[in-house]
Amino acid sequence: MLKLVGSAFLYTGLLAGANAALAASPELEALRTGDMAKMNLHDTPKPVSDVTFTDPDEGEHTLGDYAGKHVLVNFWATWCAPCRHEMPALDALNEDLGGDAFEVVTIATGRNALPGIQKFFSEEDVESLPILLDPRQELARDMSVLGLPISILVNPEGEEIGRLQGDADWAGEDARALIAALIGDGESGAEETGEDEDASVAADETDGKDAPETGDATTTTTGTSTGTDTGTGTGTGKSNGTGANDAAPSSDRDDRGADED
Repeated sequence: MLKLVGSAFLYTGLLAGANAALAASPELEALRTGDMAKMNLHDTPKPVSDVTFTDPDEGEHTLGDYAGKHVLVNFWATWCAPCRHEMPALDALNEDLGGDAFEVVTIATGRNALPGIQKFFSEEDVESLPILLDPRQELARDMSVLGLPISILVNPEGEEIGRLQGDADWAGEDARALIAALIGDGESGAEETGEDEDASVAADETDGKDAPETGDATTTTTGTSTGTDTGTGTGTGKSNGTGANDAAPSSDRDDRGADED
């Protein structure tokens, strides 16, 4: 029994260490380019609030409902211009990368009229994002949300691992690269690897072909006799691959708050 308890504590400690390493990993830090330079990745994961928020049907939810996947929790409001500006980009990010491993969760905090949210989503063709409400700002206060918009990265264990203050181009290459690395999406890398493998196979096949042979034999009889044989063989193979990443840093922050009836 003691051995099992000890093993459990060891596993928990290793898991916590792994989460901390992931949150502040050099690989993720290197991807903090462009608008993602504003993303503050924590050295140690932080617990998130268990305060409830609601959906339009008054159903109650907590951030714990999303355990098992990475979540980008976006606090916003209809009166917040930067919030409205980045919402289509968040929708595009969720459409492309959302699924079993990742989801964008948008929570309107403060006094936001439901018809106003629905009208805005309809006007901007926002289709993949949820309408969730924090009308008394209880969740926002418990999560230390002091301005809008704020986007918080939560790991599958339900811990905050990063936070970005202000709006961002979530549909841009910088954001997609950071999220893809976070959730371990290797589709792009697999495609590049496949191309390299095809080139390598082609080169091997070229190198392995039988070299062509030529022969020339002549015999001339003029009182003397001569004979010559010549042979030549050639084979060539070549493989070439290149890759590049470009990023242009930028920064934009507009944090403000007000109430809307």
